[in-house]
Amino acid sequence: MKANGTYHDGLALLEPDDLALLLATEPARVLGTVLSLNREVRYHNSLNAVVIAELVFRLRQVVGTHSTEGWAANIPVPSKVSPASSGSNG
Repeated sequence: MKANGTYHDGLALLEPDDLALLLATEPARVLGTVLSLNREVRYHNSLNAVVIAELVFRLRQVVGTHSTEGWAANIPVPSKVSPASSGSNG
């Protein structure tokens, strides 16, 4: 998360598949799962695990269900644009 970023930038740092994984994870295991993701090369310890875990819990509250079946796919996740696809062709 950037020092001048907003509180929600934590989720923007996550790959969409990783956010879906966290949303489908048993609540008691969310923090540990974020810590495991944070050790991976793609994140290089750049995630604020406590903030991300809290945001995942808040997303679950917004959805208004305690079940993880099927609802994670309905939460919009910001798409990541790769540098190769963001340039103009021509």
